[in-house]
Amino acid sequence: MKLLGCYFTTFFLAISISAQTLVDGRVVSHQSTGTHNATNDYIRLYQNYISELKGARCAMYPSCSNYGLQVYSEKNFFEACTLISDRLIRCGQDQKLYDKTYEYGYRSLLDTPYYGEQKIKKSLPRVEILKSTKDSTILFINHLINEREYSSALLEIERIHYTNGRFTPTLFLKRLQCLRGLGRNEDVLYEYHINTSTNIKESPDILFEVALNNYLLGNYPVAIEHMQTINDKSPLFLKSSILRALSSANDKDYQNSKNIFAELSGTYPENTSLKKSIHLIEKLSKKKEKSPAVARILSIIPGAGYLYAGHKGSAATSLLINSLLMYATYTSIKSDNYGVAGIMGFFSLSFYIGNINGAVRSAKRYNEKTKNDIISEIERTNNIFNF
Repeated sequence: MKLLGCYFTTFFLAISISAQTLVDGRVVSHQSTGTHNATNDYIRLYQNYISELKGARCAMYPSCSNYGLQVYSEKNFFEACTLISDRLIRCGQDQKLYDKTYEYGYRSLLDTPYYGEQKIKKSLPRVEILKSTKDSTILFINHLINEREYSSALLEIERIHYTNGRFTPTLFLKRLQCLRGLGRNEDVLYEYHINTSTNIKESPDILFEVALNNYLLGNYPVAIEHMQTINDKSPLFLKSSILRALSSANDKDYQNSKNIFAELSGTYPENTSLKKSIHLIEKLSKKKEKSPAVARILSIIPGAGYLYAGHKGSAATSLLINSLLMYATYTSIKSDNYGVAGIMGFFSLSFYIGNINGAVRSAKRYNEKTKNDIISEIERTNNIFNF
């Protein structure tokens, strides 16, 4: 009943939105329809008053109410209804199948709308403080980077740049590392292509950093292209080859990835991380994926598609909610209460379609999560983001 209460609050009397709303720190743009937005009013009422009385936090990020604000503003009414139905079925269930975030100040399950911005993998750079330098200024910047004070490090870098009037390759590398630490991966690429001299562009350290940011953005072919320019005489050859193998794995070219790791393992037999990486790639290549088409067909029975996709908790919730709504619709028709039957029928339909589409996305989520977990383990094993 808690789920239904939340659903009615975010769902009831929803119409097209005519303003802009701040949702979890970003502005959602709405097309004007000339009508007042009842959805915003009801969701805000829930957030400001009802949510506090419940005394419980939403397990998801964005919260179900903020999720509702976003989907009702960006999708047509019925599609938004099915999206929020799917979210409410899954809310707080099957936690191991979601990435975690601390955006709300406590651990939440990361679950943005499927059509929204893709989540970019974060990396927090660390450097060996005494590596290849005795320059006190660079040492201080390295210290700030290791303390994750990336903004402060950027200010120090800008001060030096202003004083000297130019970037050295080392200073420019530190700038790119700080931008990566702040999650400004696209700014790294802009700086490299627009604000860099030719001699800096050809530096192996800079090439590796740019490739790393392309990798984080999902531009795997571009990352591979950059890495192929680093020859086997460079100190970064090992890491660049590992990054090539990881890029191939992300593109599901597991055989090429395995071949690269096997070749490296032969060249660096003392490196046990490479042998472990081969084992993980083999595990990844043998991992059976869930078929979204099968999940869709099974969802004819509410919850069966979720169960197939590994979402056991969501499957039970879907079966319960859909059964209750269908029963409420049936009993209302049987008692000639057609007004209530119409409302219950609409809710029943939205939850039923939400159950089908949600199961398809859950199958895709399962496949992506299992792949990313193994690849993340390879990244950690080889310490790929630090140098």
